[in-house]
Amino acid sequence: MPILKNGNLTKYASTDFGAVDFKKDETISEFVQARWATREQHRQSLERQWYLNIANYLGQQYLQWNPVTKALFLPRQPRHRVRATVNRLMPMVRRIISSTVRQRPQWTVSPATGELNDRITAGLATDYLRYYWNTHGMNDKLIDLLTWRSTTGNVFVRVFWDAFKGDKIAAEPEDFSGKKARSKEEKRKAKEEGESYLKKMGLAGPEDAKTTKKIGVAIGDVDVEICSPFEIDPDPDATRWEDVSHLIHTKARSISYVVDRYGLKEEEVQADDNETVSRFFERQLSSLTGSSNFGTVSAWGSAGQQGSGGTVLVHQLWCRPTPDYPSGYWAAVIGDRVVRKGENPPGFPVFPYAHIKEVTVPGRLWGSCVLEQCLPIQAAYNRARSQIIEHLNAVSRPQWLIPKGSGISKTSFTGEPGEKIFYTYPLKPELSRPGELPSVTHQNINQTLGDFEDVSSQHEAYKGATPGRVESGLGIAQLQEQDDGILAPASMSTSDALKDIGTWTLQISAKKITEDRMIKLFGSDRTFDVRYFKGEDLLGGSKMTGTNYFDVMVELGSSLPTSKGARQQLGISLAQFGILDPGKKEDRERLLEILEVGADPTDVSPGQMDKQNGRRENMEMVTQQGQYLPPTWPFDDDALHISVHREFQKTPEYWQIIQETGGAESPVHMIFEMHIQAHTERLSARYGVTQEEGAGPAGPQGAAEPMEEGGPSPDALMEEGGAPLEGGPPVGY
Repeated sequence: MPILKNGNLTKYASTDFGAVDFKKDETISEFVQARWATREQHRQSLERQWYLNIANYLGQQYLQWNPVTKALFLPRQPRHRVRATVNRLMPMVRRIISSTVRQRPQWTVSPATGELNDRITAGLATDYLRYYWNTHGMNDKLIDLLTWRSTTGNVFVRVFWDAFKGDKIAAEPEDFSGKKARSKEEKRKAKEEGESYLKKMGLAGPEDAKTTKKIGVAIGDVDVEICSPFEIDPDPDATRWEDVSHLIHTKARSISYVVDRYGLKEEEVQADDNETVSRFFERQLSSLTGSSNFGTVSAWGSAGQQGSGGTVLVHQLWCRPTPDYPSGYWAAVIGDRVVRKGENPPGFPVFPYAHIKEVTVPGRLWGSCVLEQCLPIQAAYNRARSQIIEHLNAVSRPQWLIPKGSGISKTSFTGEPGEKIFYTYPLKPELSRPGELPSVTHQNINQTLGDFEDVSSQHEAYKGATPGRVESGLGIAQLQEQDDGILAPASMSTSDALKDIGTWTLQISAKKITEDRMIKLFGSDRTFDVRYFKGEDLLGGSKMTGTNYFDVMVELGSSLPTSKGARQQLGISLAQFGILDPGKKEDRERLLEILEVGADPTDVSPGQMDKQNGRRENMEMVTQQGQYLPPTWPFDDDALHISVHREFQKTPEYWQIIQETGGAESPVHMIFEMHIQAHTERLSARYGVTQEEGAGPAGPQGAAEPMEEGGPSPDALMEEGGAPLEGGPPVGY
């Protein structure tokens, strides 16, 4: 039971979570402070190991931990000693990270039910999540997540609504006063109260002057925060994440951040003293990235600790649902004051934290990592390399045997060519003969490298080298897959966390996004679509028990090889075995994309432009409710246009439209069929193809660009795109 000092009062505080009464701020504050005061009792050994892991990962592999100063230090050594560092840990960690990143995980939402509306809702949710991934820096956050996971064995993710993010909109200040002004005087007072509220909440920026009629207010957005294990203090009695009843998220924030986010005045916020902040992990980590020596770490076992310059610790207590608080509870504590608290709103994540581990340790909440297991091997490797260099130094500059009384001073040997050394005869100096380096030293290095491969499960094939007599690409791929298999548990843990992130993002967005927002969807063929949605559009209309509109799955993206040579070999094989037919326009476009023939990020092929035009025509025919028939332009690629229109006709959105507008007699459906028929007739005329005749070009007839000999017949295109609708849904729906 730690002792807490508050002014002249000294009292005992309990670390028992069961004693916390969320209706009393004093019990919350005392519990958080008590846990912070006793943090080192159950975390010191963990954090010491994490510091050493990160230091070795960065190449600082001769540091040791000082239990007195709670810091890393570099021990003294004789001048002639060599500290060789060949960092094999960083490439190993980077390969582990790349094994997940190259799979390009993507979010996909499963329909809540088999109903058509729920299929459309799931498609919108999937589009929104993929748009969120591409526009909110999720690739960088994924790399940050994997780096923490691979260096400390643990990382946490938090999802929350940030009212200070997102685009800004122009709004009248009086709209935020909560009052309706009927006169000029009331409007003036409402404006002052609205400006005061916005500044208190931090929603009005410094660019919003009092003289302006409107101010910019952020609309808010969902945010994903990667939390290092140093920041999170979970229930110390839990051995599994599901058993964690609460956690404390501690982070050092600037005073300006606290004033803006929590609506406090500057005089109400007091910066923590240097001793308190210096014990926090951020100061330790900052010393690992300094510019001189090893940050602020000295060679005599002390760490330079400077003032925080206005930093305050913000503790957030998060609790899982209880009988009294079925949605969970949270509180923010700064110093000895609870600045905010409350129960999670209905529909929000009840415990918005996920824990990812690389290596699970039985009976322990905290995980380990491969890097930690390789630290002794790295130390042995560095020691062996240092011994070899020291031996080379001894051989190239051997020691001298100088008899006493020879008259030679200590500074006589400079190594200069032609140097003359005077000595008293017969006391002649002689060179010592260092012994030969034992052959076991080189054998030890080879054995150490083998240990690296076995412990990390990264053998020659995994690094791109050809192992032994294995020369076939299939054999090398199987060896690489075998090395990748050991990372399956870590990949599963990461995949589950990403699934939770996607689910929580949808839950929060469905509740907080009340205005129309735009989604831009970019396809692999460099085409894009635009959609608009509100949060309520992410929820369907089904009220059945067990209906889940946030059933997110994580797909590991494309299975195509990442190297250009392997992709080109795959493309050639797909064409040789007839999986992709180069005679078909769409397959030919796909083959060119796989082969990367003339791939230019800024180049858009004619086929891609035709697909864009076809999608534009789809939107025009739908929005005009069958009252607009797009013309068939001479420059259109008829085959691609038919394919794009038929593909859209198979979607649940199209089926819903024709259901609402008359079924098989829908004007929208009729206008689609008329437009497709126009392309089909022109394609038939271009090649002279009828149903009775085979494919054989008769030459272009009024077409802009002739196609290759043996082009597809209209019947084949119709079969490929799907038959016209006759009173029932398209095939597959």
